[in-house]
Order: sequence, then C-alpha cells, then structure tokens
Amino acid sequence: MVILHLHRIVAMRVSVITILITASLMLTSSLVSAEFSVSPVRLYVAAGDRHGNIIARNLSDQRLRLAFSARRWLQDDSGRDQFHEDEQLMIFPQEVSIAAGDAQVIRVGLSELVTDQERAFQLVITEVPTDQESHRRAAEEHKEKILSVAVPVFFQVSDKHAADMQIESVQVVDARVSFLLANPRQRHLHFKTYTIALLSPEGAVVDQTTGDGWYVHAGGRKAFDVPLAAPHCRRAAFLQATILLDDDQSVSEQITVEPSDC
Repeated sequence: MVILHLHRIVAMRVSVITILITASLMLTSSLVSAEFSVSPVRLYVAAGDRHGNIIARNLSDQRLRLAFSARRWLQDDSGRDQFHEDEQLMIFPQEVSIAAGDAQVIRVGLSELVTDQERAFQLVITEVPTDQESHRRAAEEHKEKILSVAVPVFFQVSDKHAADMQIESVQVVDARVSFLLANPRQRHLHFKTYTIALLSPEGAVVDQTTGDGWYVHAGGRKAFDVPLAAPHCRRAAFLQATILLDDDQSVSEQITVEPSDC
C-alpha cells in the first residue's frame, strides 16, 4: 500500500496505520491512496444546511469495504487539538462494500442547525479487511497495513462581519519568542505558514525561521513558542512575527529586541 507523504501525516508502522490528513495543505481536491480516494478532503457544510456529502471511490481491482465513524474536533486554550468520540454527527451508511472502480456517496449531518459558532468534526474512514483470517496472519507478519484517514468536517455559521485575526502578546525571553494567534471569527481559520524574522537596526534580515501552518478554531487562540539562535538574536534590533493565510493575506507584529532578551 502506498502511503502519501503529506504535511502533518502521523503514521505508525504496525499492523494498522492511521493518517491524519492536513487537507488544506494538499494541492488537489481529493485524497488518493493505493486503494481508494476521498473527495472532498475538507467538507464545508454551509450556514443554514445540516447535511453534506463525501464520495469514496474504490481504486483497486478488488471489492473494498470501508467503515465510517466520527469524532468531535476541539482545541484547548493553547490551540492544541483534542478529539472526542461523538454521536452528534450522523453518518449514512456507516459501512459500505464498494466494487472495483465504483464509488459510494456518504452523507453526514446534524439533527439541528448550527447557529452560534462553527462546529468541527472529523469523519474517520477506515479500510475493513474482507478476509479476517488472512488479514490477521498478514498483520502478524507486518506484511499488510490498513489505511485510515480523517477528513475535517465544518458546519459553518453566518459570519458576515468577521473580525481580523490578531497576533498578541509577542515577547522574547531567553532567546525564545512566544506569541498568540487569535481568531475572533465564528469560523475557523487556516494559515499556511508562520515566519519569525530577526531584523537589524536598518531592517535587514539577520535570521529567519519558517514553520508549517494549521487550523485555529472559531473564537480560539494558538500559542507559539519558537527558539531563536542566540548569536543572531543578540545582533538583532527587532523581531517580526508574520502569519500567512490560505488566501495569501498576512498579518504581522513587530517588537524591539534587547541583547538581554537573548
């Protein structure tokens, strides 16, 4: 089985491989493995709607069984992801058998409209062995692996007067910069990258660090704590933190740096 090498893939090389897809970092609209594809890789259910569809397609030359489950996707005060088993998200059907080359529409929905703040879930799609005994023997020998993917599902709300995201509480202590990215909107935001630039008194870049982006849920904050190269830090007069969003808009915050901060 071919495993896609994507940003933020989490994999364990045992009998079961679980992959958490960072859908927005992909360049295509569907996730493709050696066995099946899923489209879209990130499902938005528009404000005022309660249901959405995902299509699973069997790319193999054999019949494929897939099982579907849901988990609530939350974030703590620092923006760390938290997942909880959840029965709010209704899935139909919850298990399918798809012939080679065929596709199946999976319908997901909530029993009530979301009106206050966007809710986030993950639809977990897991390949189910069709021959349990042969799978057990192969798994014991680490020759066969089961693929499981998690597709983000967002139930959106109307957010016509969305406030801009903000970088807050930037400080440098002991050659480390910390700050918060605040999302005051009623919908999640996704940023492509963050960049930390140390600047000379003239504004030239002394050193620069760039990292991958992720999601910040509605009304949430993400905490950053990034180490700096102490020699470069001591030469710098300013530090600038920049967040780049999916739509290529960005927000920056600049502070003064003292040698004693480094």
